Amino acid sequence: MSCAIQCGSQGAQRIKSLNETCACMPINRAKVEDAIAGESQELRASLAQRPVLFAGSPVFLCAADVSYIQQLVRCIERVLRTQQFEEIVHRRTGEWSDEVSSRISQGLPTPGLFMGYDFHVTREGPQLIEINTNAGGAFLVQSLYDPVSSMPLCGGHWGGAVDPVWMFEMLVKEWRSAGRSGAPGTLAIVDEAPQTQFLHPEFELARRYFENHGVRVDIADPAEFVLADGQLMLRGEVIDLIYNRITDFYFASPAHKIIRDAWIGDAAVVSPTPAHHARYADKRNLVLLSDPQHPLRDGLSREDNLVLNTIPRTRLVTAKNNANLWQQRKRLFFKPADGFGGRGAYRGAKLTRRVWDEITQQKDGSYVAQEKVQAPSRWVGVSGKALKYDIRAYTSAGEVKLLAARLYQGQTTNFRTPGGGFAPVVLLGDRDDFC
Repeated sequence: MSCAIQCGSQGAQRIKSLNETCACMPINRAKVEDAIAGESQELRASLAQRPVLFAGSPVFLCAADVSYIQQLVRCIERVLRTQQFEEIVHRRTGEWSDEVSSRISQGLPTPGLFMGYDFHVTREGPQLIEINTNAGGAFLVQSLYDPVSSMPLCGGHWGGAVDPVWMFEMLVKEWRSAGRSGAPGTLAIVDEAPQTQFLHPEFELARRYFENHGVRVDIADPAEFVLADGQLMLRGEVIDLIYNRITDFYFASPAHKIIRDAWIGDAAVVSPTPAHHARYADKRNLVLLSDPQHPLRDGLSREDNLVLNTIPRTRLVTAKNNANLWQQRKRLFFKPADGFGGRGAYRGAKLTRRVWDEITQQKDGSYVAQEKVQAPSRWVGVSGKALKYDIRAYTSAGEVKLLAARLYQGQTTNFRTPGGGFAPVVLLGDRDDFC
């Protein structure tokens, strides 16, 4: 399923050319921050401390490619909720503590909050790089669309929701999928030392958003919680739902025991959970999804198989194949199976023998080797150079709700490059006459 088939060869080339040359839509960061912060001096100061949070230009994307992304997301959601895949997850449960393993084995009752599917756009179309269960940036990106939407478009449309009510609807769906009724009255956004986190401005935006929908919201460190009489308490108040931003995905650290116990004991609805990570974000799942011969493919439609075939082939790094992978390393990208944010990830062409020895000395399957997919580039007028970018699709219950681009320089997204950061997406159809 090539990009030429999806949006026409001329359309694909036109969008590539726009991204590589067009500097007619610079984003005024000062105006963006002013619009997002509003009256909040705390949020304004937090944004000012993060000068590369927002990119200097939007990114162009073929509207037909979004249809493909939606098709792939739905297909993956169907596959990862099959009994065959559940059996694969069950075989992994010995990797986690008994309590966590037992809870994961009970299945996945909720869709999960703010799932994220990351893509590189190529001549063959968008190619899935990874799936994230607590994909950061949704509130920042949605807020970014408000001020930039006043920028004139001579074709296409913006990739953000006009009315972001879907975020609240997602929260309510998560709440009810966990067996509750109505809507949560209290919500805690949880991360370690949240005030110091790079995406702290997003926490503040999420607080403002949910409070506008009638939910009492706190931002807290895991150490601040108490379990009492089967209820999760924070500063003397019962917490109904935790929006989990902790990157200890299986709550293995003693510092996260209370959150783990609240999830296992159903003292509060927690999302996302280790059960979500095991089924979606564990990069070993890409090994299964990208293998055309895997039994998970049995029974799928021809169309679903074709869509899954666009996922870059991914393999486990094992003692049996590591010599072969070392020989092929220049066309591979190596990632820890439970990694995130580019940590511990290595481009094969830059991999040293010392690091390779460290990788291969780990347990089989601790790392995966993914076929390298070249990141596309976007010219950023403010910095006067081209940056790499990826596309993130934020989803709810398998439906794409919001699109963002992340511009960067180097091996992975890092929010350190002038002109880089989160960027809005402009969707163009075949007949849109842009520039």
